[in-house]
Amino acid sequence: ESDVAVATARVPQVWQRGYNGAGVKIAILETGNINQTARNCLTVAATRDPGMASNDHKSRVAAVVACNSATLPGVVKGASVLDAGHDGTQQGFTDTIIWAAQAQAADVVNISQGFDNSTSLHVTDRVVDYWARWEKVTIVKSAGNIAPNYSISVTSPGKGWNVITVGRASDQNTAN
Repeated sequence: ESDVAVATARVPQVWQRGYNGAGVKIAILETGNINQTARNCLTVAATRDPGMASNDHKSRVAAVVACNSATLPGVVKGASVLDAGHDGTQQGFTDTIIWAAQAQAADVVNISQGFDNSTSLHVTDRVVDYWARWEKVTIVKSAGNIAPNYSISVTSPGKGWNVITVGRASDQNTAN
């Protein structure tokens, strides 16, 4: 999907101004690890738990973010990727945020999963708030990512005060 999505978001104009991912560390935080196919186009600086199984969704997210392919470059091509995998538990999520933000000094943490879609703050919202402020890391979270119909509510940790929570849009498979 990068062939259309990158152009739709006007990323090439940003690249023309000299901005790319060089010198930036981006943690892709989700369950499991990035698969070998995606790793072939990424610069993976560290993997939290190399023994975890791969996660295809996480792999596609990582490629859209930072693939260095000449034909399908990621939005921030040239960035270093931190493969921040966890086991899906709240404790595993918390440990992984700490690993990415503190131990690996990530500049950005991308989260494309959710824990809770109530209107209340959840423990994971508080976790990302704390680490965003404490380590001054930018945390970006999908607004809702619960298949098959996708959530109409913002899922945690996207309700945190110090999180950039993003929605989705359909580009109708055309940059126009």
